[in-house]
Amino acid sequence: MKKIFLFSIILIFLVACEDVNKRDELGRTPLMYAARDGNLKKVKQLLKKGADVNLQDKDGHTALMIAAANGHLAVAKLLIANGADVNSKTKEGATPLIYATVPGHKELVKLLLENGADVNLQDNNGRTALRYATAFGYEEIIALLKSYGAKE
Repeated sequence: MKKIFLFSIILIFLVACEDVNKRDELGRTPLMYAARDGNLKKVKQLLKKGADVNLQDKDGHTALMIAAANGHLAVAKLLIANGADVNSKTKEGATPLIYATVPGHKELVKLLLENGADVNLQDNNGRTALRYATAFGYEEIIALLKSYGAKE
């Protein structure tokens, strides 16, 4: 009984001391993987333990970009509420807005715009979210971007 109790105490201590910002070989953190999977419960737990919402992996991706690309609206809302930078850029210059636009996630595009995303930021190839929306024929997203001042 004593051994089980001691083991439980050690296990609780190890979990409590877990480095929530520990990176893997790609520079990704547990928060980034939880955002990718749309695991709102895990995202909440990691944020409560102090996970940094603006860490970038080796390519410059943030948890918000990953959530946006995968269509996880609730996760994106939570990340933004906890200080995620809506205008961060990858090494290629892509933004969360571009990551939400390319797969056609209109509600995520709207969320980002409502929270201050710069509609005219360009990637390293000079492309904006509007240019991507136009290339894919996303008429509703085009109209939304233009309503926030997107320039051709």
